[in-house]
Amino acid sequence: MKIFYGPTIRDIRLNKGYSHKEIYTGILSKSYAIPFEKGEHDLTVSKLEKILERLELSYEELVYIHNGYEHVERTQNFKKIAEAANSGNIPKLEEIYLQLSPKNSDSGKFQAAFARICLEREKNEQTGSEKTTFDKKTVEYISNYLRKKDSMFLIEINVFINNIDIFPYELMLILLKQSFKSLKKYRDFYKFPNIVSSLLVNSLSVILHQRDWKNFAYYLSQLELYSLDHSQTFERIVYRFYLGISLMIDGKKEEGEQISLFAIQMLETLEQDKTAKGLLGLLQWFIGDYFKDSKHTKSF
Repeated sequence: MKIFYGPTIRDIRLNKGYSHKEIYTGILSKSYAIPFEKGEHDLTVSKLEKILERLELSYEELVYIHNGYEHVERTQNFKKIAEAANSGNIPKLEEIYLQLSPKNSDSGKFQAAFARICLEREKNEQTGSEKTTFDKKTVEYISNYLRKKDSMFLIEINVFINNIDIFPYELMLILLKQSFKSLKKYRDFYKFPNIVSSLLVNSLSVILHQRDWKNFAYYLSQLELYSLDHSQTFERIVYRFYLGISLMIDGKKEEGEQISLFAIQMLETLEQDKTAKGLLGLLQWFIGDYFKDSKHTKSF
């Protein structure tokens, strides 16, 4: 179905105080621009991009405004699930899951599966269970859905980022490589630095637990590269935490432990208490497991 953005662009143009001439000269003739703004024609991507450049507007913002300052349904559902999960709102997660469950489309089933995983995770956390258990069929569905994607888009990548721990390790590595490869196409997308660094941050914990030192070193080096943006203070602090772990693996226990502890203290100062607590537990596990005797070795 064609989408006619003309009337929305007309409203934006008028609100910004631009004339027809300022926006359309050299792009559209007046005889085409007027019916375009009435919603009678659509445009080629190249012409739409030129118009948006003159309006100082991104395509993403245009779509957001066009949909009444709301995300499209698919994106909005994922946003609702994430907000409910982040706030620990189990009744809301149950409500969303029940709303999505009857859907028969692939995207609807994928949304429902994501909601169920978030619901099960939150129930386990709130009951204090030591190990979170997930419905096997739901995990299998998400796994198969993602593996079928030769090129993953941001929604699929974000679902993977937030559920890295539910997959068998070898499959997780496959999906990690697939996500990392797909994300490289988004290098110029404004959210790229935050998404790629989140992918790496969440992956490193799983890789560390598997004592996969080769992949740990590689993805830590990637996090170092992709957490330099000024908006990524949080990710850079987490990078410093894992840098400390890396130094301990290399035999520099005291230096590495101090770097990791300082990173945790910085997160506490920034009131990121949940993350700080999680990393402290990870550090304690690592020290207790890796240094339980003097015969530990690493294999790169």
